Amino acid sequence: MPAHAATADVDADDASLERAPAAEARDFKATPPRPRDAEKEPEKEPVAAQDDNEGNGNNNMHDIVVSSFGMWEETPPHSGSFGPASDAQEDDDDDEDDDAFRPSEPDLSFVRHARRRAFWRRKPVRIALGALALLLTVTLVLQLLLSQRDWLAAAFPATKGVLSALCAPLGCQIAPYRHLDSVVIEGTSFNRVSPTVYQVNVTMRNRADLPVATPSLELTLTDLQNQTLLRRVIAPQEMGAGPVLEARGDFSGTARLSLSGLPDETDIVGYRALAFYP
Repeated sequence: MPAHAATADVDADDASLERAPAAEARDFKATPPRPRDAEKEPEKEPVAAQDDNEGNGNNNMHDIVVSSFGMWEETPPHSGSFGPASDAQEDDDDDEDDDAFRPSEPDLSFVRHARRRAFWRRKPVRIALGALALLLTVTLVLQLLLSQRDWLAAAFPATKGVLSALCAPLGCQIAPYRHLDSVVIEGTSFNRVSPTVYQVNVTMRNRADLPVATPSLELTLTDLQNQTLLRRVIAPQEMGAGPVLEARGDFSGTARLSLSGLPDETDIVGYRALAFYP
């Protein structure tokens, strides 16, 4: 039996030899080599990859760095340097972009409207506007009073002193109220007194309820063809009338005229009398 035993020993040794590689293989698979046992790979240079949007002007550049262990890492965009300075510059660029797309306040209509309303609602502005409105109102009233000073003095005699005081610094005067529509000529006559002297008689009436200024009289002499031979203006003083016709009053006056300048006094056939204010 020694031969068989030897044979069995050899076979057993062969079997152990055949099983050894398998065990070593299992051990190799189970325990990978440590990094210090493995050959160190040379460090690779950082590879910069540009984003496809570089041509659009957005400056969105990202750097892709390959680590020593084969991992891909994405680094933030930079302008050639790393650290807090690049981050601050990036923040400044973002602020500039935001400012570029942010609408400016003056372009907003409701902002301008709100500012305008706030300005006009300020108390000093309101006081100034009120004082200005009061001043303009007083000026308008004074202008109306002075423009109608003659009528006011005739209709309200008590205001004549106030109106005179207002007119003193302005150089204006209070004159009798002129209202020609209230004056009518009730009667006239034209007579020859001597070869060159003629006499005119006239009666005027005031139909208004307040005194009016006495008008002047325009006398026109005409010939047989109703053509004008002579025109003469007779003032109220020449007729003996006062400067004022009283309310609902009348006046009768006489004036004498020397007409020596006529080529032939016999040509005078008619006349016309007209009241007017010069």
